[in-house]
Amino acid sequence: MERNITIMPAFGRVISADDVRRLYDGAGWWPGWDRAEIGRAVEASVAVGAWDGQRLVGFARAISDGDQIRVYNDLGEVHCEANVTPEPRPGTVSLPKGLWARSTLNGATANALVPDSLTDLAGGACFNDARVQVELLGRH
Repeated sequence: MERNITIMPAFGRVISADDVRRLYDGAGWWPGWDRAEIGRAVEASVAVGAWDGQRLVGFARAISDGDQIRVYNDLGEVHCEANVTPEPRPGTVSLPKGLWARSTLNGATANALVPDSLTDLAGGACFNDARVQVELLGRH
């Protein structure tokens, strides 16, 4: 049976943790994730839902936990695994200062992303001034 599907944008439509849990249960995905974990993951990501009436039938996140990502700017790049969490402020990413080179996939650390200018307060490093982009390298 052939079924035509019309995709319409629904800006502002909320994807709830319950909707995602029902979808995942039906597909047998992530049985260990509880509603709270799913809620945090949905809140912390760019999410796209596909709906059949009021039923969520598809769900995608741009970057998921464990995905290999490239964090980069004009100064350098760091390849690492994503840890999707609602903790950083919207529009920001967090890469811990003090990582060992062995902690990333390409051996680079946050130092590769920061300018060599000094702060106006005690002449320290400008770790809080690294504008970066993030892109997906591969799925886990």
